[in-house]
Amino acid sequence: MTKFPLYLAMLALFASATAAAKSGYDPTMKVAQFGIGLGGLGGFYGSSNLPVLTAGMDFGIDKMFSAGGRIGYTSSSFESPYFIGVTRSLYRWKYTYITIAGRGSYHYPIENKSLDLYGGADLGYNIVSAKYDGDASGRVFASGASGSYLFFGVHVGGRYYFSENFAAFGELGY
Repeated sequence: MTKFPLYLAMLALFASATAAAKSGYDPTMKVAQFGIGLGGLGGFYGSSNLPVLTAGMDFGIDKMFSAGGRIGYTSSSFESPYFIGVTRSLYRWKYTYITIAGRGSYHYPIENKSLDLYGGADLGYNIVSAKYDGDASGRVFASGASGSYLFFGVHVGGRYYFSENFAAFGELGY
């Protein structure tokens, strides 16, 4: 729990940078986004080692629609003691999550040229790997495994443009 305020501070300080050709949503837009987020990438287990890092690109394809892709990375770990008879030992699992997704967004028509509000759907693959560190005998008692999977998600968000080529964004979803 002590890492949560640090992540919140990092999110507030660094937020995200967005590069675009025009202010607000424009069907000719090309937007590169880099983000620092809270939470896991799905199947998140144990204590977080770092916030979710994301990078993506969106392309305007219509007056109200854009399409693009995202990649995300984070990791977590879980430690626990176990006992064999009266002997105490420690084991640790380290989990790595890499998400690759395509996405489409609907951009709400609003008059404010500095604001772009959107919502949409994601389709992607979450690559999950697990690594055990501990006594070989403990592996019998400790369970954990890699479990990559296909996912479908939704998102809602917005960008506020401070200038034609710089904006901050916030998003909720998976």
